Amino acid sequence: MNVGSYCSWAISGLIALATNGAAQAAETNPVRSLRALYAVNQATGIRGSIAVYDIDTGHRLLKTIQTVPEIHNVKGVAASAVTGKLYVSYYNRAGVGMIYGLDLANETILWNRKIDAEKYETEKFLKVNEILRPYLHTPITVTPFEVETTISEKVLAIAA
Repeated sequence: MNVGSYCSWAISGLIALATNGAAQAAETNPVRSLRALYAVNQATGIRGSIAVYDIDTGHRLLKTIQTVPEIHNVKGVAASAVTGKLYVSYYNRAGVGMIYGLDLANETILWNRKIDAEKYETEKFLKVNEILRPYLHTPITVTPFEVETTISEKVLAIAA
């Protein structure tokens, strides 16, 4: 399959990682490091799954990783090439904010938890603020942003 066959995707989150791809690299070159693009799908039917593309072979689709069920809207994605973990925040079908951790080495969900943003802001933020205050020149402020989540046209244009 090529990227062109997925034009109807609305990709909400993209993460590019340089991972050790010895197990996933072509058999002719098992030592090659894999530079992969991880795209969280928003299309109906495959919503929440993660498409993995090989950057060095023209963004060829390598595989699709199935994740947690009941994903309604993906809001953010973060990953670490050092730990090999990927984190996705989303709203479930009931409108509850959730976040899950995925181990990229064995493609397993490590945890899937409800996000309690109000509790974080009232409890954790105050503690972090107290710890950091002596080292800061200006006070910490929390500024929520709306992030564009439909960038599939840009990604597909690059991959084409």
